[in-house]
Amino acid sequence: MSADGNVTFSSIPQTFTHLQLRFLAKSSYAGTGTANMYIAFNSDTTAANYAGHAFSATGSSVSSSGGTSDNTFAIIPEGNAGVAGSTFGMGVIDIYNYSNTSTYTVTKSISGYDLNNSGFIRFRGNIWLNTAAVTSISITQGGASYKNGSHFALYGLKV
Repeated sequence: MSADGNVTFSSIPQTFTHLQLRFLAKSSYAGTGTANMYIAFNSDTTAANYAGHAFSATGSSVSSSGGTSDNTFAIIPEGNAGVAGSTFGMGVIDIYNYSNTSTYTVTKSISGYDLNNSGFIRFRGNIWLNTAAVTSISITQGGASYKNGSHFALYGLKV
């Protein structure tokens, strides 16, 4: 993949039961800490349309966080220039009942990176408070870009 700050899956067929998004990504963000990767469905960045809760862990601590009135949901972490030169983050995001227009769309994710036994891992659950079928998924960097070698893949799951 070439360096870019956005990845969009558009015209998603409505023929599956669930979706799974897998990524291996590195951000150009050069600050300390972890780069944020933000996801929006159908270009919806309306405040209060997303909510989620997470459990995060490093080699020495565990924490929890949550938000109930967000305009996207953050999948953290991914590797970034401020973390380590060659560190890529990876993750899997399950998107349940994405084409069902009678319920909200719910996701669950696991993501993280390793820094020779001092990395970071996050488990997160999210809900998109909208009953529209998911027809596009936007993954943004918040001002940074993805480094070459980043990969994003979307799979459809039938049950």
